Amino acid sequence: MGRPNNKVVNFRMPDSASPTAPSPAADLPPGVTGDAAFDVLLGRMQAKGDFPALSDSVSRIVEITSSEKGSVADLADQILRDVALTQKLLRLVNSVHFAHPGRSGVSSVSRAVILVGFNAVRNMALSVVLMEHMKDKVNTGQLKQDFLHAMLAGSLAGELCAVPHDVEDAFVGAMFQNLGRMLAGFYFPGEAAEVRRLVVAGQYASGEDGASAKTLGVSYENLGINVAKLWGMPETLLRCMRKPSGVPPPKPPDQPLERLRWTTLAASEIADVLLTAEPAQQAPRLARLAERYARTLTLTPKGVEAAILKARQKLKTLAQALRLDLTMK
Repeated sequence: MGRPNNKVVNFRMPDSASPTAPSPAADLPPGVTGDAAFDVLLGRMQAKGDFPALSDSVSRIVEITSSEKGSVADLADQILRDVALTQKLLRLVNSVHFAHPGRSGVSSVSRAVILVGFNAVRNMALSVVLMEHMKDKVNTGQLKQDFLHAMLAGSLAGELCAVPHDVEDAFVGAMFQNLGRMLAGFYFPGEAAEVRRLVVAGQYASGEDGASAKTLGVSYENLGINVAKLWGMPETLLRCMRKPSGVPPPKPPDQPLERLRWTTLAASEIADVLLTAEPAQQAPRLARLAERYARTLTLTPKGVEAAILKARQKLKTLAQALRLDLTMK
């Protein structure tokens, strides 16, 4: 069986070029990427038995969903190999967010793909895979906040996306934009704590990226992008993970990729406020962000605020389905 006809194209390449997505290389030994600082970190991650397994799971899902030859059967087969992934994914699909009146419960992965879409299942699978490999720590401390940030940013990006065709791409782009921070929190907790200390102290004008580059030798952004390359993520996603700089444009960028980059950045900044700001500071800070990004996103400030409310509710639904402890300010 092929993909459903109403599929969302996965991270489309520009019309002028269609380079092949990088081949998964997560099983390569340290020293092969050409980035000495990253190779050291990669070696430390690979020394832990769960990173190769995580890399294999993500790479296989990406390979199937990035290929036009990938089918519902292929994706279902990959998911069914992991019992925990299968159970949590079906729980997500049957959650309040995806349920529809009059529709019976979904009991098979193939049916889930047909009902909610190829890329929607991809996004849920990637989210669950990340959580499952970090499950011993994901409900406690800083790693929980980092994981919730990724999920919330993804939900926000989907709600803020002005082009329905790009919603699933916006979700996964925002979720992976802070992959480096999440990986550092899990594999290098001591260094991640030092990065947070430096950020709070305001020692680097470039903030977290400057502090992480000083501490790890590689910025969080580059750490996440380099790992995503090893996982075989499409080039368009890798570019989306590179946060745009400067002032948000006064109107939506003409290039779809640039629109996605600004959407995911706005989602990430809003998620930061929702998860870290004191309650008394949230409303004014969110209002400023809504004003800052509204025109870039083809929304009004009120529209941004409405998207935030929807995303917060979606996150609660996802957290309940995943049985993830959710605490937000």
